[in-house]
Amino acid sequence: MQNYWVAYGLAERGHEVYLVTNANEVEPAYRMYVEDDDKTNFEPKFKETGGFVRLRNSEGFERRRMGHIPCTNPFVTKLASIATETVKQYNCEIIYSYYFEPYAMAGYLASCWTGRPLIVQHAGSDLDRLMKVPDLSTAYREVLKAARFVVTRRNLRSRFMALGVEQEKIRSDMSFGLPTNLFNPNSPPMDVSGFLERAASHIQEKLDWHSRPIDLSKPTIGIYGKVGLFKGSYDLVHALAKLSGEGLDFNFLAMTQGLQSEQFRNIIRSVGLEDRTWLLPFVPHWKVPGFIRACTAVCFLERDFPIAIHGPTVPREVMACGKCLILSGEIVRKQPYLRRQAGGENLLVVEDPKDHEELARVLRSVILNPEAAVRIGNEAHQVSASIERFTDFIGGYERMFSECCAEQDDGSPAMQSQRYASHNNSLTDAINDFLPYTSKLLSDELTEVVSLFNSRGTDGSDKLHYVHSFCDFLSELLNRAQLKPKYTYFADVFNYESAEVSLLAGNNGAQSPVFSGVNKLNGHGFRASVIAGLRPLKTNYCVVETFDHDIQNLLDMLSGAEDLPDTVERKPTSMLFARLPNMKVVKLKINQATKSLLELCDGANTTESIMHSLGRSQGEGEAKGTNKQREVIAAALGQLYDKGVLIFC
Repeated sequence: MQNYWVAYGLAERGHEVYLVTNANEVEPAYRMYVEDDDKTNFEPKFKETGGFVRLRNSEGFERRRMGHIPCTNPFVTKLASIATETVKQYNCEIIYSYYFEPYAMAGYLASCWTGRPLIVQHAGSDLDRLMKVPDLSTAYREVLKAARFVVTRRNLRSRFMALGVEQEKIRSDMSFGLPTNLFNPNSPPMDVSGFLERAASHIQEKLDWHSRPIDLSKPTIGIYGKVGLFKGSYDLVHALAKLSGEGLDFNFLAMTQGLQSEQFRNIIRSVGLEDRTWLLPFVPHWKVPGFIRACTAVCFLERDFPIAIHGPTVPREVMACGKCLILSGEIVRKQPYLRRQAGGENLLVVEDPKDHEELARVLRSVILNPEAAVRIGNEAHQVSASIERFTDFIGGYERMFSECCAEQDDGSPAMQSQRYASHNNSLTDAINDFLPYTSKLLSDELTEVVSLFNSRGTDGSDKLHYVHSFCDFLSELLNRAQLKPKYTYFADVFNYESAEVSLLAGNNGAQSPVFSGVNKLNGHGFRASVIAGLRPLKTNYCVVETFDHDIQNLLDMLSGAEDLPDTVERKPTSMLFARLPNMKVVKLKINQATKSLLELCDGANTTESIMHSLGRSQGEGEAKGTNKQREVIAAALGQLYDKGVLIFC
C-alpha cells in the first residue's frame, strides 16, 4: 500500500518511476480483485508534470521452463534480472526496495550489477520474524550494511546501528501520510451489491451469501484486511453472533482474505451469522475509501500480535473517511497519535477483544444508536485532518532520493568543518539512542561526561562500539566515585542499558553465530512428546543481571515522568538479557529456578535429562520429578522458545 502511494506521489511531482514486481504471481489467498477500470490506476500518468509510473511484472513460474531441484519459484533471480535490465534501459538513478524478501535481496543484486545506490525499507515482519531466523539474518544484515540509506523508525535506530549500519545512513523521519483527496468523508460509498455481482467469478468459494442484495440503510459493521486469530476476526464473529441472538438487525461486511479464510467462513456458518454476512475480496487501494464509507462502523481488533513493532495504518484510513472506528486497546497504545483521542468521543475502544461481552457491548451501542456512531466518525475526521500530510510524506522520499542522487562533495575546508560538526552531533545522538534513560538521568552532566570521554581521542566511526567504550568509561567513573549521580537508582538504570549495549557490541554479530546449532523443532510445534528427546540450546549472547530495583517498573515510571524522584523503593530483581539474530535484545524478569534451568540449556542435555536433574535437585531423589514439576519446566522452556532465547537441537 505504501509502495503504491510513494510511486503515485513521486510521479505526480514529475518523476519517472519504474516499478518491478512479482505481484501478479501472488497466491490466491492474497490476490486482490482488479476490474477493467482499475488498470490505468496501476500506471498513473500526469500530463501536467510529465511524471509517470511504468509497471514491469515478472513472468509466471512454469515448471518446464524454470523448474530445478529442489523446486522453487526463483523470485529473487527474476526480480534482480528485470530490475537490472530496467535500470540499464531507462538509466534509472536509484533502486528502492520495500520488504527484505524478495525485494531487498533482488535490489541488492541489481545495485551490485548496475552501480546504482540502493535504498531499503523494512516492515515489522522483516525485522521481528524473518531476521530472527539464523539462516536468513546474515544475508539481510549484509544488504542493510551495503544500502545507501535504510528507512526505519526512530525507536529502532539503535538496532540498525547494532547490525552494522552507519548512523548517517539511517533515515527515521519518513512519516506516513494518506492521500486525503481519496480518503475523506466525501468519498462515495461502494455499491456492494453491484461489486459482488461483478466479482462473482473471482470469489473462490461460491456462496449463496453473495447472491442477496445488501440493505446499507441498516447498521453495517465492517472489517477489512487479512483474516486471523491475532486480527480479532473470530472475536468479532462471536460477539456479532451474540447480538444476532438478541434479535438485533445489522449487516456484517468483511473485505478480508488470507490463509485462514476457509476457517473464517466455517465459523460464520457455525454461529448462524451467514444470513447477515457479505464477504468481499481485496480491492485496490483507491477503492478502500468506498468500502469504509459503506459501513456504519469499522473494526480493527488486532490483539496479542506476535510482531511487536507492527504498526498498521487501517485506523488512520477509517478516521480519514469520517467513520466510527472500533479499536483494540493494544492498537491504541501502539500508535502515538491515538493518545490524543478519547474513547466514546472520536473512537470506541475495546480493551481486550477476547472479552466477547465487552466487544458485544460496544457493537450493541453502534447498532442501537447509529446516529452516535456518525458523530464519533465526524470527530475522528477532525483528528485525522490534523495528522494526515500526504505532501510531507512524499516530500520526505523526494528529498531522500535527491540526496542519494547528489554528487559527492569536493572535500573543501568548509565541507570538512561541516562534517566534523555533524560527526560530533551524531556521537551524542548515538549515546541518546542506546542509553536513553541514562542520558535522561544525567541531564546537564551528559555533555560534560561526553566531552571528557571524547578528549581521550576515542574513535567514533563505529557508533555502537563508541557507545560500548563510553559505557566502560562511565562505569569507571562510577567505580572511582568521580561521578556522583543525583538519583540513587542511577546505577541500576545504567547497568540495565549497558548490559544490552554489551550484548549488541559483542563481536558486532559477525564472528560467532547466535546459535551453535540448527533448530530441529522448526515446523513440528512445541509439544512435550516432541521436545523430550531434543536438546535445548540457549543463544550464545545471553546473560543474567541482578538489580536492586524492579527495573522494568522503574523504567516505565521514568518514561513518562518529568519530575524524577531522587529515590525509589528497592526490590531486588534478576533479569535475563538475550540477543537474537535480528539484534533485538529480549529482556525477561526471571527467578532462580529459571536461571538454573537456563544453565542446563547448553545443547548437551536433553529435555528429559534436564527434567530429571531438576526433579532430583528439588528433593525428588532418583525420581524424574512430579508431573506438576515437569509441566512447569515444559511451560518455562516453551516461553523461552517463543521469545527466541533458545532452540531445540
